[in-house]
Amino acid sequence: MQYHVKTYQGVNITLTNDFELNQYLATLNNHQIESVAIGKVSMLKRNIQRIYPVYGPNETPVGEEVLVYSVREQEPFVAHAEAYDASQVTKQVNDRYAFILIGDTIINRDDYSLVMQK
Repeated sequence: MQYHVKTYQGVNITLTNDFELNQYLATLNNHQIESVAIGKVSMLKRNIQRIYPVYGPNETPVGEEVLVYSVREQEPFVAHAEAYDASQVTKQVNDRYAFILIGDTIINRDDYSLVMQK
């Protein structure tokens, strides 16, 4: 599976299938790290808006659909969660994580507005 990194500058970067979502989330939430390397690109963490999967024609998302509303986007985007838990999302926000995990998507906490089951 591939993931796209959406930046506030409008640049989309594609990550290959060896990408580990949870490992990358831990790196993003390490307050001692200011910049991250994505393939051959290095960028400041604060420029990352969200990281989301791109499903191919033979790939089916796992779990239920969850609508995620962004501060900067008009329409919500869909994340897929095997076991969506609103309290887990709230805990990540309240623990002051810079990035939060909602199903199969990582979103910058400053861009997160609302999440709900579809």
